[in-house]
Amino acid sequence: MLVRYRINYLLYVFFFMVFYLLSQNGFWIVDEANKILPTISSKIYKTWSFRILYKGSYLDKEGEFFPFRGPFAYRENKTEYRTVHSPVYSFMLYASNKLFGSFGFYLWGFISGFLILYLFSKISQTIWDASTQPKEMLLLLFFFCIPYFFYCLVLWEHIISVVFFLAALFFYIKKRTELCYLFLSINVFFRTELLLFVILFAIFERIKDIKAILVIILVMLAWLAMNYFVYGSLLGAHFEANMGLSKVFSGNLVNIIIEKARVYHGLLFQASNNILLSIFFGIAWLTCAFMIRFKERNEFLAIYTAIHIVFFAISIFDNDPANSTLKSASLFHHSPIFFLLIFRKDYSAYKTWLYAALSFILIFGLISPLNGGMQWGARFLLPFYSLAGILIWNSIRDLFNKGLRRCVYLLCLLSVSYQLLGLHTLYYKKKATAEILDYAKKADSIIVSNIWWYPFYLIPLYAEKDIFYCSNPKKLFGFLLHMEDSGIKEFTFTLFSDEFFLIEKIMERLPIKEKERITIRSYRMDFIKVTQIRYSLEPFTANLREQLAISAWEESYREELFEAALWYNEKLRNMLPESPVYHYHAYLTYKKLSNSKEALRELLKAVELDPNNYKLRLELSEIKSKL
Repeated sequence: MLVRYRINYLLYVFFFMVFYLLSQNGFWIVDEANKILPTISSKIYKTWSFRILYKGSYLDKEGEFFPFRGPFAYRENKTEYRTVHSPVYSFMLYASNKLFGSFGFYLWGFISGFLILYLFSKISQTIWDASTQPKEMLLLLFFFCIPYFFYCLVLWEHIISVVFFLAALFFYIKKRTELCYLFLSINVFFRTELLLFVILFAIFERIKDIKAILVIILVMLAWLAMNYFVYGSLLGAHFEANMGLSKVFSGNLVNIIIEKARVYHGLLFQASNNILLSIFFGIAWLTCAFMIRFKERNEFLAIYTAIHIVFFAISIFDNDPANSTLKSASLFHHSPIFFLLIFRKDYSAYKTWLYAALSFILIFGLISPLNGGMQWGARFLLPFYSLAGILIWNSIRDLFNKGLRRCVYLLCLLSVSYQLLGLHTLYYKKKATAEILDYAKKADSIIVSNIWWYPFYLIPLYAEKDIFYCSNPKKLFGFLLHMEDSGIKEFTFTLFSDEFFLIEKIMERLPIKEKERITIRSYRMDFIKVTQIRYSLEPFTANLREQLAISAWEESYREELFEAALWYNEKLRNMLPESPVYHYHAYLTYKKLSNSKEALRELLKAVELDPNNYKLRLELSEIKSKL
């Protein structure tokens, strides 16, 4: 008993320490930042509102430069937008922020972490009797070997869905069917895709309890009514935005199969930026699982463990770990301990949950256009981690009896190491975005950027600054006219440091004067290397206004002429000055014309002339990985 309380005490203290260190500043991803946008916008309205006021509409009446682009938000009228995320979660963030300030945003992750620990502890006490003594070790395995710590420290509602999932599982074990379905159904208010799991679970359970059926119907009616009231559609804006990205119903059959293979691979097995290494990991996992499960060749557990040690070493030496999660985060890569599930022989007690979970993964992979993006583990499958945590215990006990204790310990150590690496990566990503925010506080009241994700990280400043997204700097010609008409004399422009050479000539032609230039670099976050430039507007004359309008037309014509020169007139092409800019534009032109050989040649020349340019090197490495 004393040992159990000591372990629980250490868990809570460690959880609080990590939470305190990581939760205060910065963001992991734009999706997370976008979820506080209704709260920040409500400060402008002076009351709660689901709508987002576009403060920059006085300069941009057409909404061309709205900073928070789809699929994260959509336009409702000339001055107002809506985000696509859960309105319930948005209101929860608003309420907690109102009560506790910036810490309130992370309060729900803090509460969720404690509830997950409590519920899992209660479930383990219910399942196993005192003689098996698994509870303390299982609690440690459960929370430190899977990425729940990580998701407690970011603004993603997936962690709240885990709480309701565990509550449903607890009442299922207690044979309280109506409460089980109540908590399962409530999940749809946070994650729309979990509606699919509720339906599948009810089908496999062959639900006959009238109370349970009524509970599901009432919760679903409330959810549909909320979506219709907030978004004007029954399934909500989040569902429609994601389905708009889906390729499951477009293209030919071969392309669809390739796309779905990418999604499944991303959910379960992707493990490296290098696609060949990633495919190797998936094949190795499946091969080892087959040999152990069907051939009873337990020595393959040692082989799998050795392979995963190599992949962990690759992850440690990654210089851009956050960006790499786009192609290396998956269920089995970041939680090696889950491989032990294949040793369990009896799943009968949880077959309904298991069948529903496997069917969910199968169907979700078919209809979803996404595998999770920048994440740690597989966030869309996060509720099922808790189910795997329960099922895995019997496998561990059996392996101990078979003399495979060392492999189990190594996989546990690897799993814990991955979670610590995730926290380390999260720390530096939040620190990097916090630095961006700090520098933006010193910028002018008008901030323009051609980086699509940059405005999202400035959302905490949205009530104080007017933020715009200008995808093409050539559009600044017309935008400056609106600024001058509104009496604005200063603005700040932010772009990737490695891209300034592409637009330098354009900026020189604008009636602006550079006041200050700051380059922001972040440790172990190579893709966050941005330059913030403060400009003042020069006095406008009638001739200057006319020249701006002409320049906008000339830039468009110049781009068309460049493409024509490259493709049709080799002599004219040879007359153009050689530079990294020239070869980069040539690369883009040949790429657009599907001439991959010439495109690669031009990109290689651009890298040769500017070998320290991260953007060029990144594009080159991506092309080489596909060859």
